[in-house]
Amino acid sequence: MESSLTLLSRAKHELSKVVTLDDAKDIRDKAEAIRHYLKQSQDSLDAQNYAAEVRIRAERRIGEMLASVEMRGRPEKGCSVQPFSLSSLGIEKTASSRWQSIASIPDEQFDAKVRETVKAKKELTSSAFLSLAKKLKNGEPEPKEVTILDLISDARQCIRDLRDRFGDDEATLIGILLDEIRCMETENGSD
Repeated sequence: MESSLTLLSRAKHELSKVVTLDDAKDIRDKAEAIRHYLKQSQDSLDAQNYAAEVRIRAERRIGEMLASVEMRGRPEKGCSVQPFSLSSLGIEKTASSRWQSIASIPDEQFDAKVRETVKAKKELTSSAFLSLAKKLKNGEPEPKEVTILDLISDARQCIRDLRDRFGDDEATLIGILLDEIRCMETENGSD
């Protein structure tokens, strides 16, 4: 029997070739079932996130397909093509809307969000991508995650600014920094 991760790897590869909503939905449903199983069996977060990534990518593909179908509109009377309904596909309106929102995220930003979330050892969720889609739609930049290196860089810049303002006298600089630390401690103590 194939492992869950092997099945997910194959499903992720097949997503790029999917041409029907049913096939994409099938991959989505299987990836979610595997993710749920991995979570219940307390498997690693990496394995759970891999399943979640395949599920979210499938949802994104479904969203792309739904958006293109909806743009065509309903067929005219007398047309041999039968109109479809979301319910006939087993898709709720809210899911359709959510998946189309996720599909609106440019590839580079979608992939970056996956990488950032996995690297930060956080759970990969659809809601994180919905939040990103909303921010992009509203023209808001995606907030950058602050790292310890960012904080060190900021601290170095503050020290340079202090030197520029008060000179190179280390005693004065240390005194200013200690005063600031005491001030912060007082502010935090009064919360």
